[in-house]
Amino acid sequence: MLGAVALLASGFRLRRESARTEVGAGFVSGMINTSIGIGGPPVVIVLQAAEHEQHTFRATTVSYFLVSNLIALPLFFASGVVDDSTWVAGLVAVPAALLGTLAFERVAFRVRTEHFKPLVLGLLVLSAAASLASVIA
Repeated sequence: MLGAVALLASGFRLRRESARTEVGAGFVSGMINTSIGIGGPPVVIVLQAAEHEQHTFRATTVSYFLVSNLIALPLFFASGVVDDSTWVAGLVAVPAALLGTLAFERVAFRVRTEHFKPLVLGLLVLSAAASLASVIA
């Protein structure tokens, strides 16, 4: 992930989007979403490399995560990993996520186009750091 961030920061762009690239990103995203719970980076990296306009980018990622998580949740139930502690964590996290979404939806429209890419790359670096910390712990 950090390599992809460095590549994007250096100016790499996809010349054109292709179904193969999007399918590949979706496959890797699904793999790591169900294995370590952080499936966003592959999709975010491809969308960033394709230089989507920031609001289209946001709408695409939210739509993708909604559908992919609706698919992943039954798989988690079927595997038996959902227990009482999962529900407790969800009951705490979901309202906080909703408040964060409502609070920052207005902020998102104030983010200037030239600041959007560095913000996305910074969040990818933080995501990579969180993943590494999780693995080390």
